[in-house]
Amino acid sequence: MRGSGFSTAGMGIYVGIAQTNRYSSTDASAFYGTKYIKPSDMPGGSFSTKIDVLGAFPGGDCINNTCALYTLAAHGSSDRSQDTKTPISFVGTAPPLTGGGETSAGGATTGPGAAGAAPGTTFTANSNLAVSLSKASGINPSGETVTVSGSGFSGAAPGLYVGLVQDNVFSAADASVWMTSAFIKPEQISGGHWSLPVELIANQGAFDCIKNACSIYTVMAHGSSDRSQDTKTPVSFVGSVAPGTVTAPPVLNAAGGPGIAKTAAVTLSKAKGLKIEGDQITIAGTGFSGAPPGIYVGLIQENKFTTTDAGAWMTTAFITPSGIKNGAWSTTMKVQAVKGDSDCTKNPCSIYTIAAHGSSDRSQDTQTPVSFGDDPNAPNADKAASAALTAADGGSNGDGNASSDDANAASPAIRNLADALTDVTAWILPLLIGGVVGAGIAVAATFALRRRT
Repeated sequence: MRGSGFSTAGMGIYVGIAQTNRYSSTDASAFYGTKYIKPSDMPGGSFSTKIDVLGAFPGGDCINNTCALYTLAAHGSSDRSQDTKTPISFVGTAPPLTGGGETSAGGATTGPGAAGAAPGTTFTANSNLAVSLSKASGINPSGETVTVSGSGFSGAAPGLYVGLVQDNVFSAADASVWMTSAFIKPEQISGGHWSLPVELIANQGAFDCIKNACSIYTVMAHGSSDRSQDTKTPVSFVGSVAPGTVTAPPVLNAAGGPGIAKTAAVTLSKAKGLKIEGDQITIAGTGFSGAPPGIYVGLIQENKFTTTDAGAWMTTAFITPSGIKNGAWSTTMKVQAVKGDSDCTKNPCSIYTIAAHGSSDRSQDTQTPVSFGDDPNAPNADKAASAALTAADGGSNGDGNASSDDANAASPAIRNLADALTDVTAWILPLLIGGVVGAGIAVAATFALRRRT
């Protein structure tokens, strides 16, 4: 695929295949074979790349529907000047997505097949990949642990996600639709092989594997556009519909489920006057969902904030779902004013939280302004002081008692209050000290005179 006349001034472009009646510039799940072309890879506005094209993939069927190769400005940009559409067509019938051999009895099968094949049949565009399950059908709807194993995987960074997803909502980029998710690090993939236990439950939130077809999926982790590690292995539960059954997807809100309210809040041990060369702060949160995939928290220059480009974050920490207890969590982080081309001494910066791994769930988004240095006119100095004054005075671990993390969050709020008061009353401190000393001298003199009399 070659292109010319593209702009190199923005964030770059995405290229990929999509079914035309499902195309969306904001829905990554509609695409297949997506590649990211950086501005530096487009000298003079021209690029050339190779992408995999496939007649049928989780987000589309190009045998029975019109498909095209699309380009669009990357990272959710609203710039439509980089949009192009080049129709393509395929011949034949919907193809089996892999070929391969069968596993031992009792396990799943990796081999040819189309939608509706027996549970355990793995679909993938990469013929080197194989996935097997210790049990692929008749799974207990209330929950059953199944061993998922893979072979032929690259083992390349950033690793893999493996999990259960309802087929009609699958997205490689939206973690909020994954019912279960496990992260396999590159070092856990030996010779292309990996294996891990996964607990499968038929009903979770808005998702129901009894009424809808579900599968075990693998994708490259952390929002990677590399589709070479994608696999789909159908499973079925006792009483569930047959694999490949087409049903209407549930109506979801931005949080991946119905009626989820945004209650998340963050407090900082120090928000104003942070040391420019680096300062260690405690960040504490309450009201978070604790649902997979967890959250990211970090420092960002505000005019560079993005939920999809990790390169814009100056610091970042990953809070796993297990690290969020009754909606509360706490972490320590070193923040410094300047990193790369981000500069918090010249531009407003904030501590942000977002749902992790490219999730579209915006209910976990928070922004807490911070400022660096002693200059009262430093960027965000006024907002940071306000954040300190309005910080919550401690939290609860769910039973009415403050946890140790919550206690740590409360005392910093007091320190923030002291910082704010210092800004207002520093001029009066010498008078106060002088008054105290003078009063002491007067009392001492009076006491001495009384003793003489």
